[in-house]
Amino acid sequence: MGTAPTNKTPFRLAELKYKRKDQPLDLSDVLDLSDVEKLPEGLRRVELNLPRQEAVVETGWDIAENPVAYEYERAPGLIILPNVLPPRTQRTLIRKTLLRDIAKPYNKGNLTPFYPFIPGGLFAAAIATQQQSEEEQTLDLVQPLQDHLKPMSVRELLEKKLRWITLGHQYDWTSKTYPPSPPPPFPTDIALLSSRLVSVLPSSTHTWLAQTAIVNFYSPGDTLSPHTDHSEPNHTAPLLSLSLGCSAIFLMGRETKDVAPLAILVRSGDAVVMTGKARMGFHAVPRVIEGTCPGYLGEVGGQGEGEDGWVEEFAGYMRGKRVNLNVRQVDLDVDEA
Repeated sequence: MGTAPTNKTPFRLAELKYKRKDQPLDLSDVLDLSDVEKLPEGLRRVELNLPRQEAVVETGWDIAENPVAYEYERAPGLIILPNVLPPRTQRTLIRKTLLRDIAKPYNKGNLTPFYPFIPGGLFAAAIATQQQSEEEQTLDLVQPLQDHLKPMSVRELLEKKLRWITLGHQYDWTSKTYPPSPPPPFPTDIALLSSRLVSVLPSSTHTWLAQTAIVNFYSPGDTLSPHTDHSEPNHTAPLLSLSLGCSAIFLMGRETKDVAPLAILVRSGDAVVMTGKARMGFHAVPRVIEGTCPGYLGEVGGQGEGEDGWVEEFAGYMRGKRVNLNVRQVDLDVDEA
């Protein structure tokens, strides 16, 4: 008897391949730019617009001194900048996101409809409960906003339930649009860092402004389903993705799932930029790889060590997490800052 035909698209087959947990993860078909001596045919180095712009705001927001970028013919318009964020910059981004940005009530997230805002922020509250007894933590459970949900501790919400927050323009997931009302402020330091990264690209011929970002918090076992980013009025402005923490497999496809996607291993400190045709292509994250957080994030000491406020609370959280910032421009035209 012959094999039954499958109605799964090439994209779906690739997604299922890397989701499988019943066999060892096979990375043989995954593009890994850490091994520069084994670059496959079809990959080319991209000439960047160097020298870089003047230093950004403060120490801890720098990019690699001599960044490199690559483009692959199987994914037109996709530009990969491996290891472009130094350890100190990665730490700064994570600290600002967890302590500052989560603590702003106007930065809505997946928990917003279900649990009340925690004054001072979820991460700071979770740190504060570390000295509490189990009985005290039980008394301090966060009461849900909807009856079908159970009360949870702030640590449970942080480590098990927090999936994303939005910075700047607050995307409406129900209407799939950006509200016309003036948006909350976008963090200036993250905007400057993002603009600096985009400005070195060869396609950077006009002003690009970071106006919105989705910050995703992944644990091993979490995935991101195939989708396209088409809700912004501006479909031509580059989309910037920054990876922090555990490594992941990123699938980059075309405008149809009938074309097999390119599988890329993204590590902490990597940036991926979607320009041109890639801007409207399907993409997904089928796998976050457990145990791959670099030592400079998962430990208090190590590379990048310094007086940057990197304490055990951050290291402990990041050991089993991947934080991903997807930064984009919303408006068709922006004024030069």
